[in-house]
Amino acid sequence: MWLRKLFLPVMAGATVALPLWVLIAPGLLGEVNGWDAVSMLLVAPLAFVALLVAHLLTGARRSVRQHRALAWRDLASLVPWWAAIIVFPLPTPASGAAWALSILLGVVAMANAVTQLVQETRRRFEEAVTTIQYQAQHQGQMPPRDAGHWDATPESPRVIILPPQGQGDAPLR
Repeated sequence: MWLRKLFLPVMAGATVALPLWVLIAPGLLGEVNGWDAVSMLLVAPLAFVALLVAHLLTGARRSVRQHRALAWRDLASLVPWWAAIIVFPLPTPASGAAWALSILLGVVAMANAVTQLVQETRRRFEEAVTTIQYQAQHQGQMPPRDAGHWDATPESPRVIILPPQGQGDAPLR
């Protein structure tokens, strides 16, 4: 659990740090030419947007917010993606493969985030529907909405009874 909790703030930092790494690393390592610089200027904002969307989709899940921890499936999809993004601007023979791999792993991470969000939302919706059905079956009929009132009395909790217009204070304008 501690490892999954550790990676939640790491995910937020990676959203900013990895695109900066893509932009700065070739210059730091002295292996930059004109076209590489232009490609990094295009890739860095795209990487930022992709990482931000993955971060927001993952953070939208209630389980992540409640436990303040990522799921193991999140780690299994995000950590290899981050590693490919780190390797991709390095001047190695594998940088081209890392570029293609980072795109593929980004698609996998997005699909994982969307799938988990949809599954968790579906499960919560089904629980809510089950609860509503149970309450409707075991607490009798709900009052009809077309009756115009809910049989409110002054003693009922959380009921506000307004006097008919013309009695009491003037209406607000």
